[in-house]
Amino acid sequence: MLMGDLEAANAETRLTGITQETVDKADTFPEVWERYNEFLAEHEAFDNPNSFAFLTCGAWDLKTMLPTQLKHTASLAPASSPVSATPPYLFNRVINIKKAFSMHYNRKQDAGMAGMLRRLNLELEGRHHSGIDDCKNIARIVKRMQDDDWKAKF
Repeated sequence: MLMGDLEAANAETRLTGITQETVDKADTFPEVWERYNEFLAEHEAFDNPNSFAFLTCGAWDLKTMLPTQLKHTASLAPASSPVSATPPYLFNRVINIKKAFSMHYNRKQDAGMAGMLRRLNLELEGRHHSGIDDCKNIARIVKRMQDDDWKAKF
């Protein structure tokens, strides 16, 4: 590993808590993507795509990272691979909680998750940038917004 790579890896570990050992032991993206699509199929998401929406904190994950990952994975995969280079149409129904928050509370859209928590006088629980902890904190933001009469709009 080059020194710059090591520094980047250390910075990522400090940010997310994810170590290289965890990454090395993890399933590959195609394996996880296949299970994810099986989960969606089991819950009839493909049959009734208007029955739900994805909730995100910002647009980067679904608009930038997922398409980039899918294109990369598809470019390396054999022709028989189930991984398409294009995200499924299901990702067209997205609620960006940052936008919803700014509209609901008449605020300029400048707050990330930690800022929204502060504005709602909620403590950050767990580790910021940890996937599961961020999901739990975002759920707390949504719950408070619902308590304040927010209704999801698609």
